[in-house]
Parts: sequence; structure tokens; C-alpha cells
Amino acid sequence: MATIRLFLSTLLLLSSAQAQISPAPKPPKVQYCRFGHSTGDIDFCMGLSIPRSVSNQSNHDLHISLSVRRSEGLGWTAVGTGPYMAGSLMFIVYGDPLTTKRPVVSIRSVDGHHQPQVVEFLDEMTGQTVTGPLSPGGATLRVVKAEWVRLGGRPGHERRHEEDEHTPKNEPTGPPTHAARVEVVCEACNLFSFPGQKGSVHPTSSSMPWIWAWNERQDFNPENKDEKREDKEPKVDVKLHMHRHHANSGGFGGFWVDMAAAATTTQNDGDEVGTEEKKWFDETKENERIGTSENPMGVGGWLDYAVGTWSVAKAHGVLMGLAFMGLFPLGVVFMRSNGGRANGGPFKRHWRVQMLASMLAFGGAVLGGVISRWRMPKTVHQWLGAAIVGVMVVQSILGWRHHMTFLRLKRRTWISHVHIALGRVIVLGGWVNVMLGLLLSGKGFVGLGLVGALVLMEAIFVTCWVWRAQKKAAAIGGGSSEGLALMPVSSAGTDYFAISDEDDDDDDMEGVLMHKNEEIGG
Repeated sequence: MATIRLFLSTLLLLSSAQAQISPAPKPPKVQYCRFGHSTGDIDFCMGLSIPRSVSNQSNHDLHISLSVRRSEGLGWTAVGTGPYMAGSLMFIVYGDPLTTKRPVVSIRSVDGHHQPQVVEFLDEMTGQTVTGPLSPGGATLRVVKAEWVRLGGRPGHERRHEEDEHTPKNEPTGPPTHAARVEVVCEACNLFSFPGQKGSVHPTSSSMPWIWAWNERQDFNPENKDEKREDKEPKVDVKLHMHRHHANSGGFGGFWVDMAAAATTTQNDGDEVGTEEKKWFDETKENERIGTSENPMGVGGWLDYAVGTWSVAKAHGVLMGLAFMGLFPLGVVFMRSNGGRANGGPFKRHWRVQMLASMLAFGGAVLGGVISRWRMPKTVHQWLGAAIVGVMVVQSILGWRHHMTFLRLKRRTWISHVHIALGRVIVLGGWVNVMLGLLLSGKGFVGLGLVGALVLMEAIFVTCWVWRAQKKAAAIGGGSSEGLALMPVSSAGTDYFAISDEDDDDDDMEGVLMHKNEEIGG
């Protein structure tokens, strides 16, 4: 009898130890759902619970439940931690429900907006460790469950695998036929971070950002698309085709989770306290938002979101927007203004504003190089940006040479005309490239329309201002329409083309001489 008791006690201790090593997933405490199958959009639910052991208060485990509903084998669906792809821990599900193979669960991360890499995890259904180029760090990842569940719907229209970003979505004829039911446990998940990136998992946050994305077109078995379907399981590290990347295209989005509401307290590892049994997942419309939201939650959530999403790309856009939408056009206006003409005010304001604008533009260009990792340009936006920066360098040098030459010759040369022409090219090119940058960043048509309207109004205003200044210059210069093309003069003949106040006395007649030379030559 003593031997039996000893055997049973040993077995109980081993079972308890196993429970501590590999605790079973907990029922979701919060959940977020999107029901888009009927309109050809993403359709999934994510549930989350965070069991916390009294014996270990520092680390937090995430128990993630996913249900991905679909009627065919094309495309992939993903959810990830954090506000954007860089540093996100992403859980990607794909596969064909009409085969005997289970859904593929691929856990990945990345340092930017490009192909994510596999993070090492344990597949408990096969007992094998899936290796990848990335380590989970101090975290441990386990895929506990991945299976197809029949829902009873009928297959919809069959989408073609060659569809692209601009192909209209097909609306299925009925409800989804299957759901991929996935359970993932991320132990000590707060310790995960992509090398060189900040951690994206904040288990105690009351408003933690998450992202979702999907592709409905990728065929994971294209070589057999015209043959009989084969039970061929896609690889965990297969190259993923990009989601629809324009804003409001339905290809990506985000949501916020009250992680504190997802927390449960345990007395002993694996034993939940004070909770009642509930079914695995509640995929109903009335429960699509439990402890989650489409927007940051609370004032602190909005503040964290504003700070956390400030990126190099946004800083690049802000600097370029200020330079080309604000300061460069303002410099043109200052050059044609009248205030302080006697002491060189217009020109001084012009070159100071232009210098500040150039500094912002060069700073933005450096950030653009950081974003592209100083690789060769690949997009029209990058090529045009590089060209504008080159033209800015030339135009700045010509502006300085024009000033020095005019002080010596008392007339304009070809350098003056080229300087003016390049300035116009820079402003117009900058406006176009700001629009291209917004388009590349995925901004929607509303945002593009507003910026486009602002560019149009700015162009009309600057054109009218220049035309008005030239008309006044023609009257002052005795009929010469080009008299004040670069630097206006007062009716008394005082110029303002001087870098410092000390230069004013030496150059008082510069504008008058310019007008006389033009009239004699014309």
C-alpha cells in the first residue's frame, strides 16, 4: 500500500510539474471580432487572457485564441502586437480548409514594412520546434491548437489567384464554410522584442495597440491550380504576398485592447481563481468588442498612441511638408514683398526663410535615406526626392553666385535666370512629391484630396502674388515686366539685395542699374 501511495504521489507531482511547464490555454477574457465575410472583407475573432501567477509577478503570459473564418484556400490573416509592423509579434494563419491538412500558424516579426521573418516556436501538435532566423528572447512561444471547424456555409465565388490591389472584392454567396481555430501561448511575452526595436507587448496597459492585416488573393499551391486539389501543406516560412496597402482598402487596420481587463489571477500555476467556466469562443455580433475598441481607450491611451506611433517616416513627412508646403512658397512671397525695401528687408527675409526651408528639406532627405537604408531608389517618390535634393544644391550655389556677380556687374546674368527657374522647379516638384509620399504611406483619398486642394490654393495664391508684383515692377521700371523678377526696388531706386545691413550703402543703385540695363538691352 505504501508503494502505491508513493507511486501516486510521484505521478501527481509530475503532473503538477508538467502543468507548470505547459499550462493549458485560458478562456478569453477580452475579444475583438470583424465580421466581413459577407462583403468580401476580413473575418476573424481574437480572444485574449493573461493568467498571472502569484508566485511570479514580473512576467506575463498571453493566451491568444484566434478564429479565422473563410470558404477557400486563398490568402492569409494576421494579428500582431503594437501599433505597426516594426517590432510586432505577428500570428499569421493560412491554409486550405478543403484539404485534410490543418491550418498553418506562422509566428513572425520584422523591423519594418517588409517581409516578416519566422520566430522560433514549439508546435505542440507535432512536438517539434519550428526554427527560424529570429529568437523569441526571454519569451517562449507554443502553438497549442490549430484545426479547421466546419461551419456549414456554402463556397462563394472562386477568386482568381492573379488578382491585384485594384481588383474589386468578390462578395461570397453565403456564410463561411470553415473556421481555423488556433490557440497560442506566449509565456513571459513581455520579454519579447525584435532586435533593435522596443518591446511591443505591454501586459498591464489599459489601451495596448494591436494590428491586423490580410491578403485574400495569394495562392499557396499555384503549381496545382489547374489540377486536382492536393493535400499539400504550405510551409511555415513561405513568402507572403503583400496585403492591400492603401488606407481604407480593407487590407490592414488596428484595434486597442484593455490588457488589464484580460488579466486573471492564479493561486497555483494553471489554476484560475474566481472565474466560471465559459465556452471556448463567443463569435457573435453582440460580443465583437469585449474590452477592446477601434480607437485608443482613455486620455492615457490617446497620449501613448501619439507618442508611440511617432516614427522616422512621420518625421520625414513633417519636415518635407513644412519645407515644401510652407517655407519655400513663403520665401517666394517674401521676395516679391514691399515691406522694409529701403533696408533690404524683402531679400533678407527671402534668403533666411529659404535657408531654413533647405535645412528642413535636407534633414528630411537624411531621414528618407534612413528609412530606405540608403539603398538605390525604387519608387517614383524616392527618385523624384533625390532629384529635388540635387537641384536644391545647385540652386543654392547659383543663388550665392548671382548675388556676388550682380554686386560686381550691376546686372543680371544667365545665372540669375537659371536660379529663378530652378526655384520654380523645386517648389513644383516638392508639391508633387509630397502627394506621392502621402500616396506611398497609404493615406486615403480624403487625405490626398485635402492636401491636393491646399496645394492648388497655394499655387493660385503664389502665382497671383508674383503676377501682381511683376505688374507693379513693370510700372516702377518704366514698362519692363522683368524688372523685379528677382529683386524688387522701391520707387526711390533703393535695392534690397544685400546680405547684411553694412552692404546697403554700397548697393543702393543696384536695382536702378538693373532696370536701366534691361531697358537698354530690350
